[in-house]
Amino acid sequence: MNNQGQSPPPDPNNNNVSLSLVIHRLVENSYNNLLSLTEKLPNHNDQDRKKAIIDYLDSTREKFLRLLVLMKWSDHVSTLTKANQIMHLLNQEDSYFRDTADELIMTKFNLINARAPIYDIPTAIDVLTTGSYQRMPTDIKKVIPPPPLTSIEIDSAMEKLNDIIKYKLFITDIPKEFEPIRVENGIAHIVVPNEYSATLSIDGGTEKSNWVLTSLNLYIYSQKDQNGEGPIKVAYENKMKYVQDRIQNRISSSSSPLFELHNIVHHLCITSQLDILISQIDGLKKTMIKNNIKCVQGKDQSLTVFYWIPEEMNIASAGPTSLGNLNIMKNTNFRISIDETLKLKVTHYPNIHHPKNENYFNLNVNLNLETLLLKTIELNSYHKVLALFNILLSKSNSNPPTSSSTSTGPSISNPSSILLSTQFNAINNRSFHLNDIKLVHSSKFSSDANMNGDISVQEGTLPTVLRIKLYGSKYLDVSVNFQNGRYNLLKSSSSSSSSSYFQSIQEISQQQELKLNSDPNEIRSIVNIFKHRSLLSCFEEASLFLGIESFYKLPITFSNIPTISEILQADSNYIYTRLPQEVDNYYLIINIQPQTFIPTFYLITCRTNTKSSILYAESIIRLENESLQSLLKSCDCNNSQFQFRIQNLLSQIISVAKEKIHFLNITQHLQKQSIPFEIYQSDKIQFVYTPTVPHLTNPSQPPQPINPKHYLLNTDKMLIRILNDIPHSHISNNGCSTKVGSFNYYYEISFQCPRLLNYDNSLMKLDSERLNFHYQDGQWKFRYSSSSSSQDWLTRFNNDLISINCMANITSLILKEIKSQPDQYPPSVIQVVSIQPMEIQLLLFPQKETRNLLHIYIKDPQKKKEVSLLFQPSPNPLVPFLEKELNNDQQPSYHQNISHFLKSIINSNDISFAIHNLLVPPQHRLLQLQSNGATQPPSTSIGSTISNHQTQQPTSLVFNPLDLLVVPRSTQQIRLIYKNHFGIDIKILSQEYCDIEDSYYSTLNNPTNTTTTGGTTQQPGNTTPTNTQTPATGGASAAAAAQKAKEGIKLNMINSFYQLMEQKLNLPALDNPLNNRTSWMVPIANISKILTKIFIYISSLYVFRQATIFICNIFGTHYKIIQNISIIKWENKYFFFNLIIKEPSIELEMMNKEQNGIKALVPVEDLKLLTEFFHRKVNQQSYKSQTIGSLIQMLTLPPLLFVELCKVIASCKTKPPQCRYARDLTTNTSIWNTANKETFHHSEKTTTIYFIVRFINVQNNNFIDIPLKYNYSQRLMNYWNKLEPFPNQLQQSSASAITLTQDPIESQKIQIIDQTATTASSNFQPSITNIDQPQQSLSDINSYILYFIDNLDQNINSLLPFEK
Repeated sequence: MNNQGQSPPPDPNNNNVSLSLVIHRLVENSYNNLLSLTEKLPNHNDQDRKKAIIDYLDSTREKFLRLLVLMKWSDHVSTLTKANQIMHLLNQEDSYFRDTADELIMTKFNLINARAPIYDIPTAIDVLTTGSYQRMPTDIKKVIPPPPLTSIEIDSAMEKLNDIIKYKLFITDIPKEFEPIRVENGIAHIVVPNEYSATLSIDGGTEKSNWVLTSLNLYIYSQKDQNGEGPIKVAYENKMKYVQDRIQNRISSSSSPLFELHNIVHHLCITSQLDILISQIDGLKKTMIKNNIKCVQGKDQSLTVFYWIPEEMNIASAGPTSLGNLNIMKNTNFRISIDETLKLKVTHYPNIHHPKNENYFNLNVNLNLETLLLKTIELNSYHKVLALFNILLSKSNSNPPTSSSTSTGPSISNPSSILLSTQFNAINNRSFHLNDIKLVHSSKFSSDANMNGDISVQEGTLPTVLRIKLYGSKYLDVSVNFQNGRYNLLKSSSSSSSSSYFQSIQEISQQQELKLNSDPNEIRSIVNIFKHRSLLSCFEEASLFLGIESFYKLPITFSNIPTISEILQADSNYIYTRLPQEVDNYYLIINIQPQTFIPTFYLITCRTNTKSSILYAESIIRLENESLQSLLKSCDCNNSQFQFRIQNLLSQIISVAKEKIHFLNITQHLQKQSIPFEIYQSDKIQFVYTPTVPHLTNPSQPPQPINPKHYLLNTDKMLIRILNDIPHSHISNNGCSTKVGSFNYYYEISFQCPRLLNYDNSLMKLDSERLNFHYQDGQWKFRYSSSSSSQDWLTRFNNDLISINCMANITSLILKEIKSQPDQYPPSVIQVVSIQPMEIQLLLFPQKETRNLLHIYIKDPQKKKEVSLLFQPSPNPLVPFLEKELNNDQQPSYHQNISHFLKSIINSNDISFAIHNLLVPPQHRLLQLQSNGATQPPSTSIGSTISNHQTQQPTSLVFNPLDLLVVPRSTQQIRLIYKNHFGIDIKILSQEYCDIEDSYYSTLNNPTNTTTTGGTTQQPGNTTPTNTQTPATGGASAAAAAQKAKEGIKLNMINSFYQLMEQKLNLPALDNPLNNRTSWMVPIANISKILTKIFIYISSLYVFRQATIFICNIFGTHYKIIQNISIIKWENKYFFFNLIIKEPSIELEMMNKEQNGIKALVPVEDLKLLTEFFHRKVNQQSYKSQTIGSLIQMLTLPPLLFVELCKVIASCKTKPPQCRYARDLTTNTSIWNTANKETFHHSEKTTTIYFIVRFINVQNNNFIDIPLKYNYSQRLMNYWNKLEPFPNQLQQSSASAITLTQDPIESQKIQIIDQTATTASSNFQPSITNIDQPQQSLSDINSYILYFIDNLDQNINSLLPFEK
């Protein structure tokens, strides 16, 4: 790229590229990319195609921008080219000078090695002229080796040499200790087992040649060496070359060279083995038995090892070579010496031998003094425990063993598994007889041992432990202490036993060991002692398992029981057990018979002495019955389930003992009450009892017997016995058990009384399982727990008898009344569902939708022997009066009470159903029926029929339970009070008709004295509220009604009530003492519909009254009421308003009003929208007063703001498509702890409206309320703090400044509202700016409130997540 047109000389380092080449390649590359793009784009969607085109244009534009920069820069290429050429020339010249200097240096070093050598001219002349070198030395021939022998020559020579050696051995005497000599490769291999090996050859080629000893190896091994550690290095091993030379000299001059070789080397091996054993003496002094052994070296090359030396013997005088006080013939020892055959021999005192292995002490195999000592101790221990084994075996020689036993003498076939199992036939087949002994291996002489005593036995080891099986999972192991040789008694168990067993025998173990070491024949008595202890420990473990205490010793004296010595023969053969949950001092004694080992059980009664801690036994009773005998026979001590059976046995014993204690308590109680009784079949008590009732006039006098005329449950004889709730085999094999302390014992009283009902006893056919009694086919059983501390069993039995008699009288009278008047009580009116001793169930109107199930029962006969009533599913408000009528049995005409009672429940059934419909929705009645816990629920068929029938009814209007109060006044009259303002009285006239009257006239001259609280009713003189199952009316309304009733304040008169009853309901009026039409006769069949319409009308009157108050407070004097009491008319400067009662609701009418000659044209659609909103909100059943106040506040808005609010209401009715949440303007709230109760407020003074917008997530069925405060003059939206009072209330507020809530959710609401307000203020475009100026049309204005709420809809996702 030279602009002058003259190209420079070619430069090999020139990296320039032609500009035309760059442009050509760039254009070509762009074109190719464009073609590739056109081929790929048709397969992509629109978005991907647009993205690919943009990427292509960006990359192409970037490349051409770079080309443009390059072309502008190319103007300076000529200057840069000249500079590069100059730099290249200078670098080339510099490299020439540097290469020249390097070549001069290399030439200097190369000339040193280029000098010519000194050539051997004479040798070259000789070789060239003569053809050979004549100056070579002649001795060089000696250095050249002879030619090697061939393999044939070698084999021939070896065969000849082997033949010579074999012939020489044939003519030579060979010692018998040698193994067969093997000749190979000219060498004779000689081997003497466990001593040495040698190799011999000859020094010539004839049979007269001498023997040559080529090698000698001594075989002196210990036990460790046999495991692969190599031969022992004797002290003279470094002199083996000298030994071989001496042996070579001796055999060369001997006439019997092989005998000479054997004698020398054999003597060397024996003396070496003995020296090695002597050298191990110091090692024994470091072991744990160093104080009980002594090693003495004899002058005759012998070693004597004394072991099990008594600790009291003084062995200080004995030295390494002197015996001192030790005696070879008295003290236990073994001696190692060289016998006549020049072999090591081991002798033992006393004389013992292995039962099978005669070479047990083979020193050639095991050259270790410590191992030899342990094997000797093991053999001696085996013989000591074998002596005890034979003593125990001789005890039972008279009785043959039940299983095969293995002899333990020297002729035992398998000493590694010596086992003697002597299971003898028990005397008289007694299951507690045990005699099982065996010999087992000890872990001291074996490598492995597990918890069961099973040893991983090595071959050749002996059993050194005598194992004697005790009761349960316990064993007594008799072993020999390998340090001192004394017997040890070891307590072991094959399972996890409690430490109490080991603690109980710790005090006798040492004493029994001394006794056994002094006289081994005492092993029999020692074993018996441990058997007794182990059997007692089984009962102790069983008591711990059952959660009761046991003692081996107890401070108790038996001075009052002279025969105690015959019962308890030995102090160590019994154990005490404390009986759980007993007030008196009762103890159980478990005694073990000395010879038979059979346990016997005694119950002792003790008394305490305040001056001493010693207990005095007053009586002792032996516990036995057939079940105990069968359990004793099932306790097989050889069974693995023995401990489990002992637990069952002890559990049964305690049960029998407690039954015995309760049996004694019953007899004492009957004696105290002067009730005659007698023992029946040893486990029952027969007595005669007559129930008694308290004296009515004088409670201080004793109770009187019940009137025989009313005593229907009678019998001559009653039987009482003791039961418990635990079956015989209550303990499971997996160890789970019920603690004995939790046993529940019952007193069961049984007798026969087939006739209970006076009228029709055949109806008592159902089995009754209620509380603590059982009845079936005339057989009565009463069961009472013995653990009750409130009342004794006889008092509870008396109360139950009285209660059953009371219910029997009522049931008989009801049955008689129903059967005697079938026309008045047909099956379609009343049916008997079931009869039980303490309950009767009656079904009222089974074929009608008002069917009801009546339970007549005694709820708690022990506390309150009164009859209770329960109606399901529709409660009857007259229950208090009906119960009082049933319980008033002192009247002479009790039969008339029953007749009046039946008529009352039948006549009031439909009325109760109608009242229940006003308060409880039909879908909730079945839930009330199932959740009621006053008595047992009705049968499934009855309940299901009622629930199915109720669910088929249409849903009726249900009033808030806080609004309606039910007050029963008599068995024929009910008062219903609505919000403590209006009330009606319902009087039952007959089964078909009732009378409804305005309560205002009833309270005019006769104020009620009945007080009510919530859903309960209290009558004068009755302080206990009776549950009518009517939903509670709340604190405020109930308290106000009670206060009005106390003060005698009359209720308000129901306006135009006669028009509703006569003109709209077509009911006939009845005469009134005041000559007013205040009561009307109503058919009971239509009572439900009529009551619903009456209270809808009363509710509208109440709302109308509240609306009048709100209008007066909000609009001031700008309202007026016309003559018609059902219409309110008022106005403001924008609108005319009419509030009209239209049954069954309240309607609002609105019209635009002219102002300054111009009529504000609020669209009619918006006015209709607000009136519909008013209708929907007012006619909701909750928070009506709060709703009325909020809606009337909306009517004070100016037209423009009114239209804005109507647009918001329209958006609530149909959710806009761009919004995610449904919305609503709330007119009520359940939050009462705020400074203001309204949910909508308009302040004209501050031009601010306060309202709450509810956003509803229909998908998740949850919502959130956003309180807003809108200043419409400044178009400013803020958070409305409900804790802050309205501006006109600030002067009444006690706080000077109200802070915002610190609730994090409320704080988040504030942030979201501020964020939305900032966005809305900047983006909203208002169409009308003047709020107060009337406009021709307001239908097209832009609502800032709606715009703000739409934006708020997009920002509340953090508070109300949209995803499900």
